[in-house]
Amino acid sequence: MLCPADKTAYSDVVHDCVSPFDLSRFSEAWSLESRLPQPDIEWSEKTGSTNDDLVAAVESGSAAPFSIIGTDHQQAGRGRLSRTWTTPPNTCLTFSIAVPVPSTVAADDLGWIPLITGRAVVDALRAEGVPAELKWPNDVLIRDCKLVGILTRIVIGADGEKTVVIGTGINVHLAQDDLPVETATSLLVEGFEFSREALLAAVVSRLREALDSAFSRPAVGTAEFCADMSASMATIGRDVRVELPGQEPLTARAVGLDKHGGLVIETAEGLQTVTAGDVIHARLL
Repeated sequence: MLCPADKTAYSDVVHDCVSPFDLSRFSEAWSLESRLPQPDIEWSEKTGSTNDDLVAAVESGSAAPFSIIGTDHQQAGRGRLSRTWTTPPNTCLTFSIAVPVPSTVAADDLGWIPLITGRAVVDALRAEGVPAELKWPNDVLIRDCKLVGILTRIVIGADGEKTVVIGTGINVHLAQDDLPVETATSLLVEGFEFSREALLAAVVSRLREALDSAFSRPAVGTAEFCADMSASMATIGRDVRVELPGQEPLTARAVGLDKHGGLVIETAEGLQTVTAGDVIHARLL
C-alpha cells in the first residue's frame, strides 16, 4: 500500500501516488484485499459533495448496496454541524459509500456506524504502521491531529428501505501549508505515502467485514464489543470538553462507551452519556 516517493520537496513528488484516481488500480487492489465482489464505484474529477451525489442516487433507486461515489476534488462538502469541507485536487481520499441497514438493526444502534467506519480506517492504517487512533464520535487522529473526518446520513431509498450514506475524507497527500487548520495533519506530513486506490480497498473491505460482524450476530452493544471499540479510541481515559447543542460546555473525563455507542463521561455531578456534540481533547484546549 505504501508508495515510494522523493521526500525532498512536496512539489517535486511526481508519481502514481498523486495522480488522478485510477479505477483499474482500485480493481487490482480490491482483488488483493477481499474475496467479496467488488462494489459498484463511480469516480469523478470534481464534484460538490460525494454525500449529496450518493444520497440522490439512493433516493432514486440507482445505487446498489455498498455503492461508492468518490472524487479527486470535492468543492462543496460539509462536515458535522454544517462545517464546510473542501479538498485540493488529488490530495485526499474523498468518497461516500451506501450501507444498507438490515431490518434487524435497531435505530438506537445506528450510532455505532461512524465509530465502526472510523475503526475500519484505523485498522487499515495501523496495518501499514501508521499510529492512528479513533476520536469520538467520527474522527481519526495522529498525535491528536485530525487525519480523517466521517459524516453519516440516513436515507430512505426508492424501495422504502433504510440506507446509511457514509462520507469519508482522508488527508493523504496534503502538504503542511495546505492543511486547513493547525490541528489537522496528513499522511504525507506524518511521513507516509499511500496509494489512494489501495487505501480505499483496504478501508472498504475492512468496513464490510466489521459491519457484517457487528450486525449479523449479537455483537454490537455487548460488553466485549464496547471494550474492543474503546481500545482503539484516543478519547477514552482523557479529560475532555464537551460542547452540547444549546448548552454550556462540560468539562469531564471520558470513561467509556454505552451499548449504543454514546460516550460516557464523568463530571462533578456523576456519570452521563453524550450522544451528540463536539468533544475536544484536553491538550487541545
